[in-house]
Amino acid sequence: MRIGQRSAFAKRLASDLYSGDSRPIAVMKESDRPHSEKWWSSEPQSESPESLRHLAALVLFLEIAKHSKFALPENTFPASFDFDDEQMRPDKAVIKVFLDHGLISSRLMVAQLVFDVTPSGTAYLERRKGEL
Repeated sequence: MRIGQRSAFAKRLASDLYSGDSRPIAVMKESDRPHSEKWWSSEPQSESPESLRHLAALVLFLEIAKHSKFALPENTFPASFDFDDEQMRPDKAVIKVFLDHGLISSRLMVAQLVFDVTPSGTAYLERRKGEL
């Protein structure tokens, strides 16, 4: 989904929210299939959503979504971020963990895959408010 920013905006925000080595956002590779729900749920992850990285990721994705050129509902973010200079996507492992723990759900919206924060995801954000 088209984002009205350059990728540096997302990279800077990701670094501001999470100072660890592994940013929760990735440059799109040719083999990625971000518009396939099946692709996101493949390759099981043993991670927990309770890390600071996971919290930062959800906050990051929702902040990027606010800059979408196509209006998105609140607490919804796209499966791909088409910045003015580069295509990026949420970290697959993070999304997999969020899906497995019921913090987000996926759906198609105007032929684009988007993720909606569920009531459990909203409670997760509320409970962890102030940790970043």
